[in-house]
Amino acid sequence: MGIPVTSGTNTKGNSYETEYDPFEHRDKSKATTDSGALLHLIKSSLGSGILAMPSAFKNSGLIFGLFGTIAIGALCTHCIYLLVICSQILAKRIKKPSLGFAETAAVAFETGPKKFRAWAPFAREFVNAALFATYYFGNTVYVVFVATSFKQVFDNHVNAEYHWPIQVWILMLALPLVPLGLIRTMKVLVPFSAIATTFIMVGLSSTMYFVVAGESFITSKDYKSSNNYIAPEPLPSIDSRPWIAPLAHMPLFFSTVLFAMEGIGTVLPIENSMKNPQRFLQKFGVLNSSMVLVVALYTMAGFLGYLRFGPATLGSITLNLPEDIFAELVKIMVALSILFSYGLQFCVPSEIMWKRIEPVLRRRRELQRKRKGIPSAICDLPVISQPSMELDYYTMRGLMILGTVLIAALVPELSPFISLIGSIFFSILGLFCPAVIHIITFWADDSNPKRETNSRFVFWKNILVIVISLVALVAGTYASMIDIIHFYKVQSQQGSINIALNTTTMSSGGSDV
Repeated sequence: MGIPVTSGTNTKGNSYETEYDPFEHRDKSKATTDSGALLHLIKSSLGSGILAMPSAFKNSGLIFGLFGTIAIGALCTHCIYLLVICSQILAKRIKKPSLGFAETAAVAFETGPKKFRAWAPFAREFVNAALFATYYFGNTVYVVFVATSFKQVFDNHVNAEYHWPIQVWILMLALPLVPLGLIRTMKVLVPFSAIATTFIMVGLSSTMYFVVAGESFITSKDYKSSNNYIAPEPLPSIDSRPWIAPLAHMPLFFSTVLFAMEGIGTVLPIENSMKNPQRFLQKFGVLNSSMVLVVALYTMAGFLGYLRFGPATLGSITLNLPEDIFAELVKIMVALSILFSYGLQFCVPSEIMWKRIEPVLRRRRELQRKRKGIPSAICDLPVISQPSMELDYYTMRGLMILGTVLIAALVPELSPFISLIGSIFFSILGLFCPAVIHIITFWADDSNPKRETNSRFVFWKNILVIVISLVALVAGTYASMIDIIHFYKVQSQQGSINIALNTTTMSSGGSDV
């Protein structure tokens, strides 16, 4: 294999096909503003995973976690940059206004050196499959998470006779999820991303207030003046926590941070919908601004949370909060944040599915028209218009939304397996694919001397990213398998306890006869 090397090259490819500007050919009628794109990108990377950051720091150590989180954030940002710059260059190369993730992967191979072109269909299908599995089943887990949060809070305030099964709460969520999931325009989704971001920020801020102050902000003055009140302890010193954890725990830290922070599947839809897409990759543009904020929040949550709770830190920092109204408010705010971000996350699998079934539905429509004697809509007659597929499109989305609800209701313990899917595919999608796409996009091709190509440094840097992604793949798979084993071990123990209790009840009942 020859290494694609030329001296004094520019991997941004600004000199390639400069007469075609894909940005000028995009439909701007429903374009998103810079602030709207910023909110979308922040919400796509900022989710409930931030609540697991103290647990991640528990597996890394206080100081190593601090610098490690910043490094992983920089790596994720760099890989997003690679994907977006390749998408823009390849769109210019084939004279198309915009490209999605799977299209970018396929076009990179299609327009690359001849020895790689046969891999284009596989690249497209692999990225589509990974995106669909991650985001569709990820939305299913979100449904379970939101329903469980509402149920827990509700059950704390009503009698046991009104404790409905989790399946009832999941099915009830179909009412808000269907209208939210039917929204397909990024511009319309901006207010929902703003609401979701507000809820997660307020919930996180409230949690961090408790972490720093040692008590909630709603503690009444009367209680503080009573004899039962115990003054909160100040934050422990940095020296009271390990600075670096044992090496065996590092894979859990890396996988937790990477998979909590990664949101690359929604990046290109956001960039493609912008009114000024050239501002996405600027020094102080949408990408850098959003990721600086996200990384800062993740680092703060992990550092302060682990500093406060130390070895007692649980999987989600909300579990370390006192069982009172304050914890319930935080839980509800996080659940609402997930609920209002459903539409943004659902855009990825729905568009993948539509591109699959639209040609089939359109061909079927044409056959029906032909049987009725109606001229084909794809012929050259100017009087024949293309039939609208809007009803079919929204019917598909509605059925897919109900599918996430039904799957969640049938298998509410699906989350351990989805964690495994996310662990596998996020390391591939977030790190591996952008690096490979960048290598192929700028591979030296003797048949096309005008093509901008990688320098030796850029090539080996991308190879390093690929190696890191494979390490993350192994680490994430290992961590998820441990969770699955632990989950079923607990389930088995609970089942054994229930069987023993039932047997004891039956035995005691028989002796009374």
